[in-house]
Amino acid sequence: MSSVSMSRLNSRLNSGLGRVCSIRSAILASAALLLWGSAFAHHSPASFDTRKTATLTGVVKRFEWFNPHVYITIEQTTASGEKIDWEIECFPPSAMARLGWSKDTMRVGDVLTVTGSPSRNPELRGFLAGSIKRADQVMLDQSALSKSFSAGDRKFVAKGLEGTWMTVGNFSLISQFYFPPTVTMTPEGVQTFKNFDEKSMSTASNCIAVTAPGTMILPDLKRITLKDGVYSIEGEFDNGRRAIHLNEILQEGVIPSHQGHSVATWQGKTLVIESTHFAFLGSGNGLGLPSGPKKRLVEKLTLSDDGTSLTYRFELNDPEFLKAPRIGETKWVYRPDLKFASEPCNLESARRFIRH
Repeated sequence: MSSVSMSRLNSRLNSGLGRVCSIRSAILASAALLLWGSAFAHHSPASFDTRKTATLTGVVKRFEWFNPHVYITIEQTTASGEKIDWEIECFPPSAMARLGWSKDTMRVGDVLTVTGSPSRNPELRGFLAGSIKRADQVMLDQSALSKSFSAGDRKFVAKGLEGTWMTVGNFSLISQFYFPPTVTMTPEGVQTFKNFDEKSMSTASNCIAVTAPGTMILPDLKRITLKDGVYSIEGEFDNGRRAIHLNEILQEGVIPSHQGHSVATWQGKTLVIESTHFAFLGSGNGLGLPSGPKKRLVEKLTLSDDGTSLTYRFELNDPEFLKAPRIGETKWVYRPDLKFASEPCNLESARRFIRH
């Protein structure tokens, strides 16, 4: 980067962030993949300038362990002695827990060095964390987070669907929901998508969980339980919960809901789920792309022959907003060794991105 370009960037930030440098295309692509995993659970990273990266050091003043995002407020002392508070946005608690974090990880007074992307509005002092160090200890880095989304080497055998499952990160599939392509939309879908204003229309800002099939492909832990002929499927990222009714028939008169009404039957080792009666939702088919009452979802959960994993497949139809069915597939790995610990959604935290 030329000295002129560097000067312009420094003057725009005007915040004592330190040296600002360009991100090489490979690093940017990697960062984008990781952003999809976290931001899809809540909001887009549009309020941060992900074309830039910067580093700052400061003292922890506040540590907030909430869904949908963990926040750390640090106080930076500039070379001139000025004290500046920065609000550091991190991944959701479930993702941070995969890296060994808990609500007790950070203490007031800890000194942190944070690298990431600054807010587009420098006056807001917002920062999207990419890596965090405490002294010589690396607390967060992209490679470790990326690895936590993989299947890993440990093998556990499930006897059925019940238990704790880790969704393997399929970011190309997630991108279909996080960045839904307009070519797949009907004219009404395109128009609604273009008019979408995340600040005023985001369902996530009201702590509304991601709907199926989106909730089923998020790279988090899933917990499946069975009681009285009903499978309950819960997701860690955003407290999403679905009820799957075994051996029932889809009926009229069911009250529409965000997750719809789901019935299922077993076909060998595959649980086939059919869902209808979806209520209108502003981002029900992806960020900014609604779902409507004509939405119909067919899903298949197939247990592997060795019992160590599930294959999740879906076909999504919503003729009001989608030109053609959307299909996808990902893998869940049985992980009874991992603790399912979903945090409740905090409304103030969920709406914090709006001011950025």
